[in-house]
Amino acid sequence: MNEQDSIAQPKFGKFCLYAILILSPLLVGSLVIPAYSLIEIIAAFMILNILFGMLKSGKIVWKQIPYHIPLVLFLLLILGQLYLCKFPVFTVVYRKATLTALWKYAAYIFVFWGVLYYCSTRKSVFQLLTIIFVVAFFISLVGILNRFSGSEHILWFRDKDYLRFFGTFINENHFSAYIGMIIPLLLGALLYHYHVLSVRHSKTGVTPSPWVIIFDSNLIIFIFMGLVFIAALFISLSRAGMSLSALTFFPFLIVVYFKSQTRSKFWLFLSFLALLILFLAWIDIRKSIQEWLTIFPIAEESSLQHRLFIYKGLLTIIKRCPIFGTGLGSFEFIFPIFRPAEIGSSYSWYGHCDHLQLMQESGVVGYLIMIVFLALFLWKNKRLVTEKRDPLVKYVGLGTFMSVVFIFFYCFFDFSLRIPANMILLSVIVALNFAIVSHGEGETSFNIKERVFTIPCLLKRPANFIVIVLFLGFVFYPTRVLLAYRFVGDPYPYGRFLFFERSRSITENDLKKAIFIDPSNAEYHYLLAMVLGRNSIYERRKMHRGVLKKDLEPAFQELSRAIELYPYAGRYYFLEGFFYFQIRDVENGRMALQKSIEMAPVSPSGHMRVAIFYFIQALNENLLDVSKSPYFKEGLECYKKALLIDPTLSLNRCKSCLRDYSVIEEAVQFALAQDMSFQKERMLYFLFYALRQSKHDHAPLLENWNFKNAYGIYKRLVQADASFNLEKALLEGGEGNKGRIFKPEDVKKTQSAFDELALKESSAMQSSEVKK
Repeated sequence: MNEQDSIAQPKFGKFCLYAILILSPLLVGSLVIPAYSLIEIIAAFMILNILFGMLKSGKIVWKQIPYHIPLVLFLLLILGQLYLCKFPVFTVVYRKATLTALWKYAAYIFVFWGVLYYCSTRKSVFQLLTIIFVVAFFISLVGILNRFSGSEHILWFRDKDYLRFFGTFINENHFSAYIGMIIPLLLGALLYHYHVLSVRHSKTGVTPSPWVIIFDSNLIIFIFMGLVFIAALFISLSRAGMSLSALTFFPFLIVVYFKSQTRSKFWLFLSFLALLILFLAWIDIRKSIQEWLTIFPIAEESSLQHRLFIYKGLLTIIKRCPIFGTGLGSFEFIFPIFRPAEIGSSYSWYGHCDHLQLMQESGVVGYLIMIVFLALFLWKNKRLVTEKRDPLVKYVGLGTFMSVVFIFFYCFFDFSLRIPANMILLSVIVALNFAIVSHGEGETSFNIKERVFTIPCLLKRPANFIVIVLFLGFVFYPTRVLLAYRFVGDPYPYGRFLFFERSRSITENDLKKAIFIDPSNAEYHYLLAMVLGRNSIYERRKMHRGVLKKDLEPAFQELSRAIELYPYAGRYYFLEGFFYFQIRDVENGRMALQKSIEMAPVSPSGHMRVAIFYFIQALNENLLDVSKSPYFKEGLECYKKALLIDPTLSLNRCKSCLRDYSVIEEAVQFALAQDMSFQKERMLYFLFYALRQSKHDHAPLLENWNFKNAYGIYKRLVQADASFNLEKALLEGGEGNKGRIFKPEDVKKTQSAFDELALKESSAMQSSEVKK
């Protein structure tokens, strides 16, 4: 054991590093609160192990790495967003989100340091790569089995919200980014092991046949893993992953053909490609090819158009806060205000372009820091091309470099690095790349420059105390978040899945405990206000309004605290308006409802929420002729605005929220029939979109939710224009819908299904009239 290993105490520290690499992808990509909180705690223990090892040896070893400069600058930027937000140049949307992002960022740096301190030899590097390959192989197999079996389970859990999952990731694009970074690593390791085996055989004095080397057990395992990785990537149906992974093959092909002294590695590479083609043909990837071809023509591709609309909103935010951004992790909390109307009712948790989202959250300053990091990375890797190096550097170093290139370009099309498992893997790869390219010819350990500081004996105990305090300070935040989650659960959508999920409703006592543990979470205060308000209204419904107003004071206080912490949530103001209407404070109630719409001006759900509320008020005011109520007219205007943004919306979705639904539905349909001023082209766009989405639904056609939405739009189009021809619209396409041409057999199938639905509606109406 060398001096560095004794300093780092590798047994426990390596266990922590390996645990992070194993758990982070298995726990839904570490996207949920318990998973990434656990990863942060393990990363803290790993750094504690390194620091105590140094203190025990009496030496502080500092790795002299140029990447530390941009990393520290970015850390200072985040701290500035958190603690200098009173200055006009800083605009932090939600401090809690930025603080959470800061802790994730710190965990990624800890993992980066852990690799540098624990992987100092060839053996330790390949131990780390083996862990990565084995975990990726397991996830790929699980994903392939799930796709072919039609399972709706992520491992042994079940969640219907994640129908696009693959392996242990909730989305196939998350998996494709993860496996796309690993495939170049595997190719580099495969070529390196082939080189080592060929050298070993050549020492016997007999020139070995390439096929003898290829059939070595280690190479067979590598080849089989590579086939499974690439097959899983194709089966995941991720178009960006398939395209960019194919491009990463060419640098390896160039290296093995032009930079090798023999052509044996070239034949190895061609053999691997031939086996890959046969394997893909055997598992039948026609569906993958068809999915990939849907990207053409690119200008008319629906998912790309959706992304372009998101980019439009991102650019608007960047123009508002160009220098330091709106705070790391703030996208989902600020985007509803600036989201373009073309997006419709779909909600975006991420920006689908990590480069733009980074600029939106950290400003031009943060993006320039990232550019500096990339420039240093390219400068460090120039030796891969300019010098004839050790095969470890030539092949495995090239693999790490191509992994970073892959994810850099992938981030233009998706939000891959917002998934903690992918970011952890990238941290490991960048650290491995630095260690490998620093490798000297023929050396067993890596030549990373270090600066060693000797610790005087008198300072050892104070240093131990400082390290423990820093450790507890870092662990305190994720532990606090995890304990609060234990009582309430994750208020955000990706957290309804793992660990502490409970079917019972949240109680007032649970929320108070969660707020005591984590008082900076605005959602906990909002939920407590909702519970307190519900209890007060139900208990005091028949009593005097003054009594109810007094009982609602705690709810108002919690709601005010939630708005203070996060002042851009429309639903917070909606609940405030609801409370005001309960105590007959109509003026403040209207102002709060208007504020809820202002916080999300083009959100169809926000307009729909206010519309339903006004419809309920209209029912309470005038049940006999609800259309005469002024509340009904205000609700109808909100409903029309919601339909203009997303014509697929329907009152039927809100049936459970409406007492006497049939009365409201009849009045609304009558009012809409008198004023069919909706944009025909916009409805055509959503008709096409709903029909295309229905193809991906596993339900029968007539029970398909997207198909029913398309039928609702079709009825409104016919109502607005009696001469509307469905066949002509689908075959020719409307303005802005060119390229979405349906086949004639699809058109006939759609028309017959619409006719069948119309017949069912007619029969249902006749039967209801007979009953009356």
